[in-house]
Amino acid sequence: MTSHPYRITVMGAGAIGKLVAAGLAQSGQAVSLLVRREQQAAALQENGIHVMAANGSRTVVPILATAEGSQLTSDLVILTVKSFDTLTSAKQIAEMNGVPFVLSLQNGLGNDEQLTAVLPNERILLGIGTYGATSLSDYEVAMRGQGEWIIGGRGGNRRVAEQVRAIFANARWKIRLSAAMQQEIWKKALINIGINPLTAIHRVVNGEIARRQELREQAGAAVDEAGQIAVRMGILSPLEAAQSIDRMLEICRLTAGNRSSMLQDIERGRRTEIDSLNGAIVRFGESLGADTPINRQLTWQIKQLEAGRV
Repeated sequence: MTSHPYRITVMGAGAIGKLVAAGLAQSGQAVSLLVRREQQAAALQENGIHVMAANGSRTVVPILATAEGSQLTSDLVILTVKSFDTLTSAKQIAEMNGVPFVLSLQNGLGNDEQLTAVLPNERILLGIGTYGATSLSDYEVAMRGQGEWIIGGRGGNRRVAEQVRAIFANARWKIRLSAAMQQEIWKKALINIGINPLTAIHRVVNGEIARRQELREQAGAAVDEAGQIAVRMGILSPLEAAQSIDRMLEICRLTAGNRSSMLQDIERGRRTEIDSLNGAIVRFGESLGADTPINRQLTWQIKQLEAGRV
């Protein structure tokens, strides 16, 4: 990677994409926001990114936004698109000028396998985040809870991971490096497996999962079932899997006012990431000969909502 400022492209302008792009741009990095719709690109160009803090204050961050990525030259692409768009995005990145490093800050399981099907393994970084954010419009995002970023190299590129950590730290983000990103990704997925489908089905904010006993029990059962699959696959230890329910409930409390991305997708009639969360647990279970009835039921319910059948 080059000397400061880094040329950074944030790919995907949902809640997390806007939040990350605004934070990095404010810290002095050369940030471009690559979106799919010309209408959103125009709105961002005209208005900048509006970041709403928990106390109600609004920060406006000017941003370069475009729906055409073929002419972008980037040192680093930060991928925040939905999991079902990962492969298409990887192909788009491969056509950029040069081959940039790529940091995936996505939800779900299996994104790294889709990236390495197209891009060099040694240029891929993996990351997860626990910041709460809600997209309010094409150019507005509200912070709903503090958290942290965790990143690590997939192909042994510790040096680049250190540089990216410094970039995020300079933007006043809380961030740490991990040498075990597969475990970190699964731990985050187990949290989403408990929170996302139930908030979407019941149309509630995250905090309601921890507050209401029936939702707390359902979410815990889904996480426990998924954790058992992670143990059988050799990804998590039994203790790590057992701790996942408490971690999920703690995130519910820390991001109590947040509307999960899956809830937002259902409310707006959009496709969700259920296939890379609860649906992935069903598929892994089938490959192991293990039944996963709770995650299967939640996946079916979300699919029904997506199709407008309920």
